[in-house]
Amino acid sequence: KGNINLKLDSVNAKNIYGGGNLGYSEKSVNVNAKNINISESIYGGANASRVKENTYLYVSGGNISGSVYAGGNGVLAIVDGKPDTNLDIDNNANILNHVFGGGNAAQTGTMEKNNSTGTVNIAGANIQKNVYGGANTSVLYGTAYVNIGKNKVTNNELISSDIIIGGTVFGGGEANASGSE
Repeated sequence: KGNINLKLDSVNAKNIYGGGNLGYSEKSVNVNAKNINISESIYGGANASRVKENTYLYVSGGNISGSVYAGGNGVLAIVDGKPDTNLDIDNNANILNHVFGGGNAAQTGTMEKNNSTGTVNIAGANIQKNVYGGANTSVLYGTAYVNIGKNKVTNNELISSDIIIGGTVFGGGEANASGSE
């Protein structure tokens, strides 16, 4: 019933989820991933279950062949409560797809509360495609912040390196429509 803290260093995996598969997380989820090699994607939230508070995902170095999501994956992987999704990327992280401040098909917060905060900080990375402050095929109900550059990020402990973004930077999400899980 406490927070989930996942610390990874030099790990090879297909996908990484900060939260559970089908079992929900009572509190916040914190993922610290350094020098990882991921063949698909990494999520600060769960696969198909709720996180009742906040998510924090730190990606430092390494290679991710898919996308990076601060929130959850499937439509049931909602980040709830007074949710904040926080994503920090630094130290030459190499991401072949997109970066999202929210989830994939999972919403952050609720329409009724509309009080979520999604923050993306990028201090050093090679991102091949787009950067989004919001979700992929869902909604971040509240405010999204995208901070790019060592002097713009809100976490001063991040390791600065060159920043290359091969696509476009969007303050919001990709599409507010149902997508694949």
